[in-house]
Amino acid sequence: MKGAPTLPELPRPPHRPLSSPSSSSQTVWPVIDILSVGSRWLPELQSAQQVTFGSHASVRHFYAATESDDTEVDCHAKVSSNRAQRIALRCRNRDKSQFPMLHHLAKRFIMASKLVQKANPAGWLCAQKRPLDALTNLVEKYYHPYDNPTTNTSTTTATTNNNLPDYLWIVDDDTWVNFPLVVPFLQATYPSTEPHVVAGCLIVLDEQPKQNQPPQSKPFHFAFPYGGFGLLFTRKSLQRLLQPIYCHYNSTTTTTTTTTTTTTHQEVEHEWFQRLACEQLQQNGIGERPVFRQGMNALQLLHAYAANQPYHKVTEWNDAGYCLHSDTAWAYLIQYYHLATPFRPQTWKSLRSSSLSSSSSSSSSLVGYNASQIQFWSRDKNHPRGNPNLFGQCVHGHETMTPNYRGAFIHETFGNAKCNRTAHLCHRITPEHMKYLHTSNEK
Repeated sequence: MKGAPTLPELPRPPHRPLSSPSSSSQTVWPVIDILSVGSRWLPELQSAQQVTFGSHASVRHFYAATESDDTEVDCHAKVSSNRAQRIALRCRNRDKSQFPMLHHLAKRFIMASKLVQKANPAGWLCAQKRPLDALTNLVEKYYHPYDNPTTNTSTTTATTNNNLPDYLWIVDDDTWVNFPLVVPFLQATYPSTEPHVVAGCLIVLDEQPKQNQPPQSKPFHFAFPYGGFGLLFTRKSLQRLLQPIYCHYNSTTTTTTTTTTTTTHQEVEHEWFQRLACEQLQQNGIGERPVFRQGMNALQLLHAYAANQPYHKVTEWNDAGYCLHSDTAWAYLIQYYHLATPFRPQTWKSLRSSSLSSSSSSSSSLVGYNASQIQFWSRDKNHPRGNPNLFGQCVHGHETMTPNYRGAFIHETFGNAKCNRTAHLCHRITPEHMKYLHTSNEK
């Protein structure tokens, strides 16, 4: 791994019973890997995570990602506060005529006026690519999913890889996960053999066209993870994330390169996924197509897209630039590249000979943990902007509870009163509070 984990990995504890202590039955725990995204300036947070929920019997590996994982080496040193503001202004005022999906997502990019209020504007900006960089590093070192990249065949898959966990959690370093409650819920609700991607807290946008927009303007519906609460991939969704993609291009169309026959369920599903991925590449929703190379998987595609536009070279950016937060980048990849879309063989058979463009748009495949959501409406008199509705685990640490939030260690003044051992997930929580909750669960 280019940036090795900051903390040593803990030995995996012996299995503990999932049922009550009086029961003689033992439950086999799933294999869970945790990727914690933080900073080397606050090692206390990842240390607390590792000795609390990171020590649960289901956890195989705990990876602590910091600045050392960043592809843009010394990004925080190369990007000045003024340059960070310039990036924010460039993204929020970009040309609307190109890449319509990117236009919608760039509107969610942080405003320059809010960016400068952060304690470290450049550090915050550089951290937007860190989850993607860290996962790419982790995959290349530990999961080894790739077959021969020169093999141009629809049977090239990552599905036989035995190094993948049953679940992969990507969390911020100030997030606590109550594994004694979460693990059995995952097994019952989001089986690892099914393609689920679950946001610990999901932000749902429902925007209506402005009154002065043309009649053909359409509402914009989009969902993305509220990053700190975490993002969970099941083994099946990881297999899709790491599935090599082969497409045949000409000037107007994109088709899948496939073998002449597909017989098994796995082969048919693979053809379906390839077809959708290639058609999404043709649509070029955020300007990702130029960086695509045959045999790339979806993770490599998004990573190449981000790395191609370094923050410190904003004056040399192409028309797309890189105007995504970590949350919106994941959301685009998950929903538009169908990492969590259920595969229905009968539907695929009827669509096999036609274009799938209408089927390759965003779906509700990204879900909130047990329906945990923050819902925003705009231009609706019944739900004015700035008055979000919070559901489920999202109440445990929402940012609007502290407009003066500046750092990692003033969290006790907001939200944490609601974070007790009955909560499944908590965000913006101190190391001391993590340890207190962990100790309470052991009593």
